[in-house]
Amino acid sequence: MQNQIDRIRSFIAVVDTGSFTQAAKYLRLSKSMVSIHIKALETELNVSLLNRNTRRFTLTETGEILYQDFRQVLVQLEQTLDKARLGQQNLQGTLRLTSTAEFGEH
Repeated sequence: MQNQIDRIRSFIAVVDTGSFTQAAKYLRLSKSMVSIHIKALETELNVSLLNRNTRRFTLTETGEILYQDFRQVLVQLEQTLDKARLGQQNLQGTLRLTSTAEFGEH
């Protein structure tokens, strides 16, 4: 699942930045790794997400639809993870301790 999330993040970063190079910088990955992620996502889904030429890319119709959906899913995932992390920091409940009487005298 992490591989799928990484691939989706790469796809979103490419679209958001408008460039494989800028997406790679943003994600702190190599440009070739970003390209590998996009190609793997396209292969996994059996769709073409981007129309590429030597200088530019455009989203395919399917790419446009999936981009919007992936962004929503990724935002929801990040919010859920933040809630989980925050929940771990704000533990609540009753803590019961027992000890010997001698411990309380010191």
